[in-house]
Amino acid sequence: MRRGETVWREVETEIERCNASGYDTAAGLLLDLKAIAEERGTTGDFALRLQAIRERHSRKGRFIERLKPIE
Repeated sequence: MRRGETVWREVETEIERCNASGYDTAAGLLLDLKAIAEERGTTGDFALRLQAIRERHSRKGRFIERLKPIE
């Protein structure tokens, strides 16, 4: 929770690796961010950021598949 924006940047960094390990790490971080958002009552903000990530990386089908459990 304390790392805030740093975690979002880590998500982007992992996605940019364009490999399974990076996608898995990014998805795991997003699951953590979702849990934090649920605890804080900020799921709307989380959903907006997740949607922006989906749009930016829409051509990375294998990454997008990993987002299904998060939604």
